[in-house]
Amino acid sequence: MSVTFDVYVPGRSLIHRLDARVKLVALLALAVSLLLADGPVFLAATTLIIQALLLCSGVPPRHLGQVWRALLPLLILVLLLRPLFDRAGQPVLLDLGLLRLTGPTLLRGLAAALRLAALSFAVYGWLATTSERDLVRSLVRLGLPHGRGVAVAIGLRAIPTLADRFTAISDAQQARGLNLDGTSLQRLRARVPILVATVVAAIRTADQMGATVAARAYGANRRPTAFRDLQMRPVDWLILALTLVGGTLLLAAAGTGRLDT
Repeated sequence: MSVTFDVYVPGRSLIHRLDARVKLVALLALAVSLLLADGPVFLAATTLIIQALLLCSGVPPRHLGQVWRALLPLLILVLLLRPLFDRAGQPVLLDLGLLRLTGPTLLRGLAAALRLAALSFAVYGWLATTSERDLVRSLVRLGLPHGRGVAVAIGLRAIPTLADRFTAISDAQQARGLNLDGTSLQRLRARVPILVATVVAAIRTADQMGATVAARAYGANRRPTAFRDLQMRPVDWLILALTLVGGTLLLAAAGTGRLDT
Protein backbone atom coordinates (compact mmCIF):
# COMPACT_ATOMS: atom_id res chain seq x y z
CA MET A 1 0.00 0.00 0.00
CA SER A 2 1.29 3.43 -0.90
CA VAL A 3 2.19 5.74 1.93
CA THR A 4 2.66 9.45 1.38
CA PHE A 5 5.57 11.08 3.15
CA ASP A 6 5.13 14.65 4.28
CA VAL A 7 7.19 16.59 6.79
CA TYR A 8 4.91 19.53 7.58
CA VAL A 9 2.41 18.94 10.40
CA PRO A 10 -0.40 21.54 10.32
CA GLY A 11 -1.18 23.17 13.65
CA ARG A 12 -1.98 26.38 15.51
CA SER A 13 0.71 26.25 18.19
CA LEU A 14 2.94 29.22 19.02
CA ILE A 15 5.81 27.71 17.06
CA HIS A 16 3.55 27.17 14.05
CA ARG A 17 2.39 30.79 14.16
CA LEU A 18 5.84 32.30 14.53
CA ASP A 19 7.23 34.15 11.53
CA ALA A 20 9.25 31.74 9.40
CA ARG A 21 12.21 34.14 9.41
CA VAL A 22 12.33 34.07 13.21
CA LYS A 23 12.35 30.27 13.19
CA LEU A 24 15.15 30.28 10.63
CA VAL A 25 17.26 32.63 12.75
CA ALA A 26 16.59 30.46 15.82
CA LEU A 27 17.61 27.36 13.87
CA LEU A 28 20.88 28.94 12.75
CA ALA A 29 21.70 30.17 16.27
CA LEU A 30 20.97 26.75 17.73
CA ALA A 31 22.99 24.99 15.02
CA VAL A 32 26.06 27.16 15.70
CA SER A 33 25.76 26.52 19.44
CA LEU A 34 25.45 22.76 18.90
CA LEU A 35 28.48 22.70 16.62
CA LEU A 36 30.58 24.50 19.23
CA ALA A 37 29.39 22.44 22.21
CA ASP A 38 31.18 19.22 23.20
CA GLY A 39 29.31 18.29 26.38
CA PRO A 40 27.12 15.18 26.19
CA VAL A 41 24.89 16.51 28.98
CA PHE A 42 24.15 19.78 27.17
CA LEU A 43 23.62 18.00 23.84
CA ALA A 44 21.33 15.36 25.37
CA ALA A 45 19.32 18.03 27.20
CA THR A 46 18.98 20.07 24.00
CA THR A 47 17.76 17.00 22.09
CA LEU A 48 15.13 16.27 24.75
CA ILE A 49 13.99 19.91 24.90
CA ILE A 50 13.57 20.07 21.11
CA GLN A 51 11.49 16.89 21.14
CA ALA A 52 9.37 18.18 24.04
CA LEU A 53 8.69 21.41 22.14
CA LEU A 54 7.69 19.44 19.05
CA LEU A 55 5.31 17.25 21.07
CA CYS A 56 3.76 20.35 22.65
CA SER A 57 3.35 21.80 19.14
CA GLY A 58 1.22 18.85 18.07
CA VAL A 59 3.80 16.77 16.21
CA PRO A 60 2.74 13.11 16.65
CA PRO A 61 5.14 10.91 18.65
CA ARG A 62 5.25 8.42 15.78
CA HIS A 63 6.85 11.10 13.59
CA LEU A 64 9.62 11.54 16.14
CA GLY A 65 10.00 7.77 16.23
CA GLN A 66 10.42 7.74 12.45
CA VAL A 67 13.21 10.30 12.75
CA TRP A 68 14.92 8.20 15.42
CA ARG A 69 14.65 5.06 13.26
CA ALA A 70 16.19 6.92 10.32
CA LEU A 71 19.01 8.28 12.48
CA LEU A 72 19.75 5.14 14.48
CA PRO A 73 22.05 3.39 11.93
CA LEU A 74 24.10 6.57 11.46
CA LEU A 75 24.35 7.17 15.22
CA ILE A 76 25.54 3.61 15.78
CA LEU A 77 28.08 4.02 12.99
CA VAL A 78 29.45 7.18 14.63
CA LEU A 79 29.81 5.38 17.97
CA LEU A 80 31.54 2.39 16.39
CA LEU A 81 33.96 4.32 14.18
CA ARG A 82 35.09 6.80 16.82
CA PRO A 83 37.39 4.33 18.68
CA LEU A 84 39.17 3.49 15.41
CA PHE A 85 40.38 7.05 14.91
CA ASP A 86 40.45 8.43 18.46
CA ARG A 87 42.57 6.30 20.79
CA ALA A 88 43.79 8.92 23.26
CA GLY A 89 42.92 9.33 26.92
CA GLN A 90 42.61 7.40 30.12
CA PRO A 91 41.21 5.13 31.49
CA VAL A 92 41.31 2.39 28.87
CA LEU A 93 37.99 0.55 28.86
CA LEU A 94 38.73 -1.90 26.06
CA ASP A 95 41.93 -2.76 24.17
CA LEU A 96 41.69 -5.19 21.23
CA GLY A 97 44.59 -3.98 19.12
CA LEU A 98 43.03 -1.86 16.42
CA LEU A 99 40.08 -1.15 18.66
CA ARG A 100 41.08 0.83 21.75
CA LEU A 101 38.22 2.36 23.68
CA THR A 102 38.95 4.92 26.38
CA GLY A 103 36.71 6.95 28.65
CA PRO A 104 37.28 10.29 26.84
CA THR A 105 36.80 8.56 23.47
CA LEU A 106 33.47 7.17 24.60
CA LEU A 107 32.32 10.61 25.77
CA ARG A 108 33.46 12.30 22.55
CA GLY A 109 31.71 9.65 20.44
CA LEU A 110 28.54 10.05 22.48
CA ALA A 111 28.76 13.83 22.08
CA ALA A 112 29.16 13.50 18.29
CA ALA A 113 26.12 11.20 18.07
CA LEU A 114 24.01 13.48 20.27
CA ARG A 115 25.08 16.55 18.27
CA LEU A 116 23.92 14.85 15.08
CA ALA A 117 20.61 13.91 16.70
CA ALA A 118 20.03 17.43 18.06
CA LEU A 119 20.80 19.05 14.71
CA SER A 120 18.53 16.59 12.90
CA PHE A 121 15.61 17.23 15.23
CA ALA A 122 16.17 21.00 15.04
CA VAL A 123 15.97 20.92 11.24
CA TYR A 124 13.02 18.53 11.36
CA GLY A 125 11.24 20.84 13.80
CA TRP A 126 11.74 23.78 11.43
CA LEU A 127 10.26 21.84 8.53
CA ALA A 128 7.48 20.23 10.59
CA THR A 129 6.15 23.56 11.90
CA THR A 130 6.67 25.73 8.80
CA SER A 131 4.43 25.42 5.78
CA GLU A 132 5.96 25.23 2.35
CA ARG A 133 4.58 28.64 1.40
CA ASP A 134 5.94 30.37 4.51
CA LEU A 135 9.29 28.62 4.22
CA VAL A 136 9.84 29.72 0.64
CA ARG A 137 8.45 33.21 1.27
CA SER A 138 10.84 33.66 4.20
CA LEU A 139 13.81 32.74 2.01
CA VAL A 140 12.63 35.20 -0.65
CA ARG A 141 12.18 37.98 1.93
CA LEU A 142 15.71 37.29 3.19
CA GLY A 143 17.17 37.89 -0.28
CA LEU A 144 16.73 34.67 -2.25
CA PRO A 145 15.67 35.42 -5.86
CA HIS A 146 12.01 34.64 -6.44
CA GLY A 147 12.76 32.16 -9.21
CA ARG A 148 14.99 30.12 -6.94
CA GLY A 149 12.36 30.31 -4.24
CA VAL A 150 9.84 28.76 -6.62
CA ALA A 151 12.41 26.07 -7.46
CA VAL A 152 12.77 25.31 -3.74
CA ALA A 153 8.98 25.10 -3.39
CA ILE A 154 8.70 22.72 -6.32
CA GLY A 155 11.57 20.62 -4.96
CA LEU A 156 9.97 20.36 -1.53
CA ARG A 157 6.69 19.35 -3.07
CA ALA A 158 8.42 16.74 -5.23
CA ILE A 159 9.94 14.94 -2.23
CA PRO A 160 6.68 13.41 -0.91
CA THR A 161 5.47 12.87 -4.47
CA LEU A 162 8.56 10.86 -5.45
CA ALA A 163 8.53 8.96 -2.15
CA ASP A 164 4.91 8.00 -2.77
CA ARG A 165 5.68 7.08 -6.37
CA PHE A 166 8.64 4.88 -5.33
CA THR A 167 6.46 3.04 -2.80
CA ALA A 168 3.65 2.55 -5.32
CA ILE A 169 6.04 1.20 -7.98
CA SER A 170 7.68 -1.10 -5.43
CA ASP A 171 4.29 -2.50 -4.36
CA ALA A 172 3.25 -2.97 -7.98
CA GLN A 173 6.48 -4.78 -8.88
CA GLN A 174 6.21 -7.08 -5.87
CA ALA A 175 2.59 -7.87 -6.80
CA ARG A 176 3.95 -8.98 -10.19
CA GLY A 177 6.44 -11.35 -8.55
CA LEU A 178 9.49 -9.20 -7.90
CA ASN A 179 11.52 -10.69 -5.03
CA LEU A 180 13.26 -8.14 -2.81
CA ASP A 181 14.74 -10.71 -0.41
CA GLY A 182 18.25 -12.16 -0.40
CA THR A 183 21.69 -10.74 0.21
CA SER A 184 22.44 -7.03 0.22
CA LEU A 185 23.72 -7.17 -3.38
CA GLN A 186 20.67 -9.13 -4.52
CA ARG A 187 18.29 -6.67 -2.85
CA LEU A 188 20.17 -3.77 -4.46
CA ARG A 189 19.93 -5.34 -7.91
CA ALA A 190 16.24 -6.12 -7.41
CA ARG A 191 15.54 -2.45 -6.74
CA VAL A 192 17.17 -1.27 -9.98
CA PRO A 193 13.92 -1.60 -12.02
CA ILE A 194 12.06 0.32 -9.30
CA LEU A 195 14.67 3.08 -9.36
CA VAL A 196 14.58 3.30 -13.17
CA ALA A 197 10.78 3.58 -13.20
CA THR A 198 10.92 6.24 -10.48
CA VAL A 199 13.50 8.28 -12.43
CA VAL A 200 11.37 8.06 -15.58
CA ALA A 201 8.33 9.21 -13.60
CA ALA A 202 10.34 12.08 -12.12
CA ILE A 203 11.49 13.23 -15.57
CA ARG A 204 7.93 13.06 -16.85
CA THR A 205 6.66 15.05 -13.87
CA ALA A 206 9.39 17.67 -14.34
CA ASP A 207 8.46 18.03 -18.01
CA GLN A 208 4.78 18.48 -17.14
CA MET A 209 5.68 20.99 -14.44
CA GLY A 210 7.80 22.99 -16.88
CA ALA A 211 4.95 23.09 -19.39
CA THR A 212 2.53 24.20 -16.66
CA VAL A 213 4.81 27.02 -15.51
CA ALA A 214 5.37 28.18 -19.10
CA ALA A 215 1.61 28.10 -19.82
CA ARG A 216 1.03 30.43 -16.88
CA ALA A 217 3.60 32.90 -18.24
CA TYR A 218 5.83 32.69 -15.20
CA GLY A 219 8.59 35.29 -15.38
CA ALA A 220 6.61 37.84 -17.37
CA ASN A 221 6.22 39.94 -14.23
CA ARG A 222 9.64 40.66 -12.77
CA ARG A 223 8.17 41.82 -9.46
CA PRO A 224 5.67 39.12 -8.50
CA THR A 225 3.21 39.79 -5.70
CA ALA A 226 2.12 37.55 -2.83
CA PHE A 227 -1.44 36.71 -1.84
CA ARG A 228 -0.51 36.77 1.88
CA ASP A 229 2.90 38.16 2.73
CA LEU A 230 4.80 37.58 5.95
CA GLN A 231 4.27 40.16 8.67
CA MET A 232 6.30 40.45 11.89
CA ARG A 233 4.06 40.66 14.96
CA PRO A 234 5.08 41.85 18.45
CA VAL A 235 5.47 38.26 19.63
CA ASP A 236 7.77 37.58 16.68
CA TRP A 237 9.99 40.52 17.61
CA LEU A 238 10.03 39.33 21.22
CA ILE A 239 11.02 35.77 20.29
CA LEU A 240 13.64 37.13 17.89
CA ALA A 241 15.17 39.28 20.64
CA LEU A 242 15.17 36.36 23.09
CA THR A 243 16.74 34.15 20.42
CA LEU A 244 19.55 36.61 19.76
CA VAL A 245 20.22 37.07 23.47
CA GLY A 246 20.09 33.35 24.15
CA GLY A 247 22.29 32.58 21.15
CA THR A 248 24.85 35.15 22.31
CA LEU A 249 24.91 33.62 25.80
CA LEU A 250 25.32 30.11 24.38
CA LEU A 251 28.17 31.24 22.14
CA ALA A 252 29.86 32.92 25.10
CA ALA A 253 29.42 29.79 27.20
CA ALA A 254 30.83 27.63 24.41
CA GLY A 255 33.82 29.96 24.09
CA THR A 256 34.62 29.58 27.78
CA GLY A 257 34.17 25.80 27.73
CA ARG A 258 31.04 25.73 29.89
CA LEU A 259 29.21 23.55 27.37
CA ASP A 260 31.85 20.82 27.51
CA THR A 261 30.19 18.87 30.29
